[in-house]
Amino acid sequence: MAIFNEGYIKDFFNKKKKEDTKYNKESDKINENKKANVINVKLSDKNIFDKLYHNEALTAEGIIIKDNNCDIIEKWFRERNNCTSNNLNMYIITGKVMNDFYHLTTDNKYPENNFKILCIDWITAGVRSPFKSKWRWFSDVVDNNAKREIAKRNPYYKHYNSIYYGDIGFED
Repeated sequence: MAIFNEGYIKDFFNKKKKEDTKYNKESDKINENKKANVINVKLSDKNIFDKLYHNEALTAEGIIIKDNNCDIIEKWFRERNNCTSNNLNMYIITGKVMNDFYHLTTDNKYPENNFKILCIDWITAGVRSPFKSKWRWFSDVVDNNAKREIAKRNPYYKHYNSIYYGDIGFED
């Protein structure tokens, strides 16, 4: 799980400023025409969950989202991936919504209070092969959670049993 906090993000960008001799303070300002859409995902947004899964959205779990750090993350993503698209979408999923949508239980559940998962839809933005760093693909996050749920014999994941573990004998 990639955990990001405000201190980590600030340290990362301060280090970048020191290393980059061509750093220009004006480049901190993101062009208003190229501002990412930040979308808070609700439990009823099945089409968004499907899109994030099939597009293998870049995903960071446990990210602290406040003030302007979505702008900082957007800047990081655009710089590392040479992204100039106006179609950059960033999705925020709370731990509770993720737990409820994917029926996560017991020790596989995300914390429900103040826990955020940030996803960047890089395919819609037109990026070819994104710089990943400590991010994961959304499909990996979902599939790994499903594997853990299967191991606990959760009936919501019965359709996965042949994919990951063969026939493990779910009772109907």
